[in-house]
Amino acid sequence: MRLGLGDFRTEANWAEFFERLTPFVAVAVLLICLLLLASVFTLRRRRRGLLLPPPVVLSITDQARRAGMDEAELAAARELRVAVVYIDQNGKHLVKPR
Repeated sequence: MRLGLGDFRTEANWAEFFERLTPFVAVAVLLICLLLLASVFTLRRRRRGLLLPPPVVLSITDQARRAGMDEAELAAARELRVAVVYIDQNGKHLVKPR
């Protein structure tokens, strides 16, 4: 009983099959190579990043100056557990407790 699936005694032309499949295999190999190259670059960049010394900690004066606040306001804002920070058009920060 064949169930209408066709003749199963066909001769396979393997040479033509692989010839037609070659461009797809080439694209897959190229994508795998690009992925491996990107992985190597990422691992090198990560290793170099881990070898760098940690950045210098900014003083509270520098941080307050960058935020457009004075030191007392910044110290009070750091003590808040939950806060909302507003930044005006001039870049000055306003911190309110929530």
